[in-house]
Amino acid sequence: MLSSLKKLLRLLRKIMHITRRPYYGFVQGHSHITDSQLHKLDKLVDIQSSRNSDAFESEFANYLGVEHATSFASGRMGFYALLQSLKVKSGNEVILTGSTCAVMANAVLRVGAKPVYADISPKTFGTCPLSVEGLITRDTKVIVAQHSFGIPCDIEKIAKVARERGIFLIEDCALSFDSSLNGTVLGLFGDAALFSFDHTKPINMMIGGMICTNSDLDKKLKIIQDQSAEIPVIKRRSLFKQFKREKYFCNPNNYSQYQVIELLESKFRAIFNLPTPFLTDDSTSITQNQSSYPYPAKMPEFVSYLGRLELKRWGLMKDERQQILKKYIDLIDSFDCKSDIEDTYITENRNIVPLRFVWRCNNGVDVRNKMKDFLQIERTWFTKPIVDTTEPLENFQYIKGSCPISESLEETIINLPTSISPLEADVLITKLSILKK
Repeated sequence: MLSSLKKLLRLLRKIMHITRRPYYGFVQGHSHITDSQLHKLDKLVDIQSSRNSDAFESEFANYLGVEHATSFASGRMGFYALLQSLKVKSGNEVILTGSTCAVMANAVLRVGAKPVYADISPKTFGTCPLSVEGLITRDTKVIVAQHSFGIPCDIEKIAKVARERGIFLIEDCALSFDSSLNGTVLGLFGDAALFSFDHTKPINMMIGGMICTNSDLDKKLKIIQDQSAEIPVIKRRSLFKQFKREKYFCNPNNYSQYQVIELLESKFRAIFNLPTPFLTDDSTSITQNQSSYPYPAKMPEFVSYLGRLELKRWGLMKDERQQILKKYIDLIDSFDCKSDIEDTYITENRNIVPLRFVWRCNNGVDVRNKMKDFLQIERTWFTKPIVDTTEPLENFQYIKGSCPISESLEETIINLPTSISPLEADVLITKLSILKK
């Protein structure tokens, strides 16, 4: 009895802690969705037709400027399908980036290949070309070059290495959409490009992913897509429920309510061993029969329709995020920066649409703790190699010390949301300016 009371008191204290400060989340809500659009989305949840999926693929390909786009229920499912179409198997090596998601390594392990991890560049936070070049062996089948936080990595150098060595190059654009390098949009430098649309990505569709290419590899991807199953209706309904929550609560004024709901529901799910609405089962190193949903799976029809709506308003979101970026750059002079912001953001050859505003601070942990004293900013992403897992990194064949810059981010990285409105950003910047006093 006493133990249960203590747990209840801890839960209540946590709820009070959540609600006493304004909250700035990384998830962009869907307050712009009209009642009629919401009604249409609701009607599409139970439908398995591919009409909207086909239309979204075509519209996305046209926007990006590629010939082919193939959708799946998540980015990592698309990545897995791409590895399958390339016949990546046991004995092959796939170069990933140290600061990557566990689900990417899971897909490599799932096809039986060996993941190898390149370090990041301290200026781009993306894949470092020198690190990649030093890892290539005769067994290297694929290089995955990651663009982090909307910042183009040194993709031209990586592409040159891949061409010279005859290695297939995939651009990981899960964290970057519509940024460009030397006038070329990200996703057009490699042999194929991977995009993700979950609720923390540039385009929030709750779940979903896309593989884009200009080659006939698309035919193989379409075969895998056709053979893939649908996400179960119960899972789609759960996702739609989550979507409505984000529509109404994902803003600084209401987000604390959302947090309380999520906290209580997580306790409920833990007690009754219920799955989350998201596709998270493959955040482990286990590669066989661990998913509570088909893998790979088709993109649900209501998700595709949501993607079409979000793509139509992308121009507005892009402009707002670039406005916020300029405001953050002005703020950065207040902090003790370890790396020059000018080398990351203020360059003539990079046009950046930020997912996060990211920099490194000598006293990064102290700055983050000071932020928490008077406002809530959701967790900092990619503070260590192989994020979004509780497993030991060696389970993913990661060797400690192999990516020292990625490993250092836990002590140095700061990032701020750009998925808020310019007005909300002004309020946040005013609060953050206190830190320089």
